[in-house]
Amino acid sequence: MTEKQAIEALIEGIKRGEEQFPNVEVNLLFAVGREVGSEEAVRLVNVAGECDKNYVVGIGLVCDEAVHPPEKHRAMFRRAKELGFKTTCHAGEWCHYSFQKPDWKRDRDWLLRNIRIAVYDLEVDRLGHAIPLAYNRHLVQEVLDRNIGIEGCPASNLNSGLIPDTQYLEIRKLLKTGILYSLNPDDDLFMPDLNEVFQICNAEYNFTEEEKQKLLRNPWLSRFGNRKEHKF
Repeated sequence: MTEKQAIEALIEGIKRGEEQFPNVEVNLLFAVGREVGSEEAVRLVNVAGECDKNYVVGIGLVCDEAVHPPEKHRAMFRRAKELGFKTTCHAGEWCHYSFQKPDWKRDRDWLLRNIRIAVYDLEVDRLGHAIPLAYNRHLVQEVLDRNIGIEGCPASNLNSGLIPDTQYLEIRKLLKTGILYSLNPDDDLFMPDLNEVFQICNAEYNFTEEEKQKLLRNPWLSRFGNRKEHKF
């Protein structure tokens, strides 16, 4: 089965599911593992461009950020933009000290550097993780000005030893600033699911009703697909 055939099979499954549940909308984010070479990443994006863009709504860069920093795939993001895709990139999660235990103080500058590249060079529409974002006011303002969504994964970061606690992420500060920050499970096959993520964070933040509404609204405002008429 080719990549295109696999995507077409997924789209067919979505169509069947939405026939049974017409109020539900499911879309595909075509994620590229950053371990592949630059040319291969561009080829994969071209494959995505041959698929139904009503369902394949974005391109993402995932996996080993420590060994394969964002700038490796500038060409992939440039091609994705040429094809009209929205884009997202995991940046500000793992740094180049992969042979050592994570240290949120030591690693912060390098992680912020990766976020800058994703924002300024790759011109992403969303950022995955972005752990130390709140510690650089210039980047916070740039993310706000560009209306970039933040796919926060607090429980994943906590379980991976990348942060001492969820307070380190300064979620309340980001929400107050107006950043489109959302809570996500990262991979709920082996990490806390979305309900657990909220419970873990709420135990430390005790979110206000206004903050809870923002956490519900922000993923909606930063979504990529919009085939159906929905109102939040």
